[in-house]
Amino acid sequence: MKLHVGCGPIYIPGMFNIDLREDCKTDYCGSLFDLTDSNHAQYIRPDSVDLIWSCHMLEHLEYPHGVVECLKTFNSWLKPNGLLRLSVPDLRLVTEYYVNRNPKLFTMYSGSVDEHLYKKDSASEMFTFFMRGWEHTVVFDFALLQDLMKDAGFRNIQQMPFGKSRSGSWPHDRMPEESMQVEGTK
Repeated sequence: MKLHVGCGPIYIPGMFNIDLREDCKTDYCGSLFDLTDSNHAQYIRPDSVDLIWSCHMLEHLEYPHGVVECLKTFNSWLKPNGLLRLSVPDLRLVTEYYVNRNPKLFTMYSGSVDEHLYKKDSASEMFTFFMRGWEHTVVFDFALLQDLMKDAGFRNIQQMPFGKSRSGSWPHDRMPEESMQVEGTK
């Protein structure tokens, strides 16, 4: 079994797609934590999943409790040597954009943020929007995510290049201008 947790509008055939949003095509619409209940119709048994893919979902959970519980849940679902692949906003990338006044800071969101901004040419406001505008509770650097994954029982944790995975090429990565991809095994 392969899980796509926090699928949003990206439905991947061949994976079990999970999201809270009712406006998205899913195989299960609801909290991933519901699927840990052995009485749930779509209960996911421990040690039953080969791969978990989650893209830009982890940063929306309550921090630290929700993030920690999610990673522990992922670890429990994976088979021994099963693979977790995460894509999260990369604090290092975005702070470099801010410090260096890189125009990417202003183009990452295209025209989707204009109504939210007061000073549209302010690097500080764009950085604040990156942090809060998408309802992030935390933004990760590799060291923090690695520590959280270790605490949840993952090993062989490493940052991966965009589009590349231990399992080969990875066509599902999105938002390279702001993302960090990290993999770990159970």
